[in-house]
Amino acid sequence: MVFYFLFSFKLQASDLLIPCSNDPKNFGLGPQTHEPPYDLIRLETERLPFIHQNPNLNLWADQLRAWPYQIDGWVSWYQRVEQDCSAIWHTVGIADALSLTISSVDKDESLLKTIGYFWSDCLNCFTFGHAIMTPTLMDVALILGLDIHSSCPSAVNLYECSFKIVDKSTTRNWSQYIAHHNKKQGSVGHREHTAFLNLWLDHFLFCGHTLAPTKNYLSLASHPANGNRLSIDKLFLGTLYRTLSLNTSRLLKGESIRGGGPWWFVQLWCHLYFQKETADFPSLQSVSFPDPRGRYIRCTLIGQALYGFPDGRLDENKAASWCEHFYQGQEHPFFSIY
Repeated sequence: MVFYFLFSFKLQASDLLIPCSNDPKNFGLGPQTHEPPYDLIRLETERLPFIHQNPNLNLWADQLRAWPYQIDGWVSWYQRVEQDCSAIWHTVGIADALSLTISSVDKDESLLKTIGYFWSDCLNCFTFGHAIMTPTLMDVALILGLDIHSSCPSAVNLYECSFKIVDKSTTRNWSQYIAHHNKKQGSVGHREHTAFLNLWLDHFLFCGHTLAPTKNYLSLASHPANGNRLSIDKLFLGTLYRTLSLNTSRLLKGESIRGGGPWWFVQLWCHLYFQKETADFPSLQSVSFPDPRGRYIRCTLIGQALYGFPDGRLDENKAASWCEHFYQGQEHPFFSIY
């Protein structure tokens, strides 16, 4: 992408690497130019998959397989761990996001398989008819309730767990994983709590592409299990941007799309900002959500209110309608007051 700018706009390296005013040894990524940005915007708009090629929804056969589906035994395990660790969850800022996992979210394939065609992997934005829009840290805080103020941990500073939580013979799928790590009786120890958070991060939040237990998030899970605050939201948003950009790259090449990622958040975000285009969109104040004991109560989080919207499998007419909404744009765009 850097070479794309250099050759297309005849920029020098010094136009792309811009020294920071307070520290000349640190650089920001440009480009810096005195020319109007119209050509840049026009060329990037022409690179959008929706403009560059005819949408082929058959390419999406495997992309949305990674989804935060309910797993047998998860809700009862959540109830057990929540009794002992609720205070820790609130302290480290993950209690609200964890609460979403006790319900299920239906997949809106008609929406997701069309909105991906409008993502710019250069601008990290959706380019709609009315404006460019993108999920932000404030959206992550608004929808998921995650902490956006604490520092984002460096990989070298994360704890290295000494225990093993994934075994190919006993934890081949998530249901076996829960049966193996859910002690059911006694207090919840650090090992069980870490295993619980590892499942949440892998399956419910980041939606890993393996669709099976891994230790990819074990070091990250041990951080909040030890009661340490961390800014998961920055890691989450970065993963979301990477997912969408890889998706765009494959669409432009006409390749089949796969790789997982938090597409469920794209769906919640889109439903929030395209309320007028969402069929039978209810008043968010009137929507209820189950508490840990299964009783439906008033939502305390925007994500909870958006989680239960009924959706369905791919419908070509609905997909075409979404394409029209995204391409033509909104006459009066909705912007949430944070």
